[in-house]
This record gives sequence, structure tokens and C-alpha cells, in this order.
Amino acid sequence: MRGTCSRADEVRKLVIGGQWPAAAGDELRGHVSVCKGCSLTASITLAMRGARERDLESVKLEPAGLIWWRAQLRKRREAMEQVSRPMLKVQTVSVGTSLLVAVVLLAWLGLHGASSVGWGGWKAAAASPFAGLASLGGATVWLGVVVLAALGAAAVYFLVEREG
Repeated sequence: MRGTCSRADEVRKLVIGGQWPAAAGDELRGHVSVCKGCSLTASITLAMRGARERDLESVKLEPAGLIWWRAQLRKRREAMEQVSRPMLKVQTVSVGTSLLVAVVLLAWLGLHGASSVGWGGWKAAAASPFAGLASLGGATVWLGVVVLAALGAAAVYFLVEREG
């Protein structure tokens, strides 16, 4: 259709520019009403222009500053999650170790009784910590368990840190 009439390009340029039919002269409007190729060009180009305008109206782009700000927030949040992952592992292992120590101590107390703990030794240790250390009895077991739990938690921390 485009090659059949010499005025089809002129009609198309006016429609694409949004100037049809206001900027077209009476002669060109009369020609479009008579020429089948030009009227088809005008109607198709008008339909395409309308579809393009509707598509542009439906797309709502957010401001670039807002998109950048959200990207920065997402980047910061991901960095915080990456940093906190090893700490979460360490906390989980520490809580698990503490619970295990508590269960072992309760089981030990259940089997041996509270009298085997040697609470009287604490009084002697308060008077002279080094002289009464031998008289603590079962309390040294408690101290050993606490030290082992702390060392175990530290070992797990360094293992997790090395992996990350």
C-alpha cells in the first residue's frame, strides 16, 4: 500500500507526529477520503499510535532515585544476612552445648545425689581459694564441665568462621 500513492508518507508522518487531521490541509484530507491506500495508511497508523500511547500509559516507571535507594537497601540487608549467618551458627551450637551440659549435670545429680556435689567445700574455697581446691569434691567436676563447654563453643566458633 505504501508504494501505491506518493502522499502516503506525508499522511503517515502527520499521524505519527500526532498532527493528523489538524495540521493536514483540506486538500490532503480530501485526498485521504478518496485514496484507499492513504485512508488505510492513516487508519492503521492511528491505531498503532493509539496502542503505543495506551502501552506507555500503562507502564509506570518509578523514579531512578527510588530504584537506586531500594537496591542499596537490598544490598545492605543481604550483607547483614551474610555477616550474621556464622554468628547464628555459633549461637545455635552454644545453646545446644549448654543444653547438653545441663542434661548431663542433671543426670549426674540424679544418679549420684546432691550430697556428692560437695557444697561444704565452697566455704573452704571462699576462705582460701588455693588451699580449699582439693576439698571441693564434686564442684571440680562442674568447673571442668563448664570449661569444656566454653572450649567446645570456642572451637566450634573458629571452625564456622574458617568455613565462611
